[in-house]
Amino acid sequence: MTPESTIKGERELFKAIIVRAVKDAFLKARKSSTISALDKKQSRFFILEDPAFQTYCDFAGVSASRLRKKAKYLCSLPDEEATALFKKLWREDEG
Repeated sequence: MTPESTIKGERELFKAIIVRAVKDAFLKARKSSTISALDKKQSRFFILEDPAFQTYCDFAGVSASRLRKKAKYLCSLPDEEATALFKKLWREDEG
C-alpha cells in the first residue's frame, strides 16, 4: 500500500463518518431505522458544536463552516421540512 492510497483511504473514512452523522441528524427515523432521538441529538451536537467536527472535516477535505451553516439552517426547520430539504440537497450534491 502506497502512502497516497493510505491517505486517500483515511480521507474516505473521515468523509464516511461525516456523512453518517449528517444522515443521522437530518433523515427522519423510520420504524425499520435504528436511529433514535438520542442518535439524532448527538449527531446534531457533533456537527454544530463539537470542536472535533472541524478536525474531521479537515481530514476529510471538506468545509466545516459550509456544512455547519447548512446544518444550522436545517435545524431551524420543523423535522418534516428539514428531512425533505436535506434529501433534496443530498441529491443535488450527489448529481
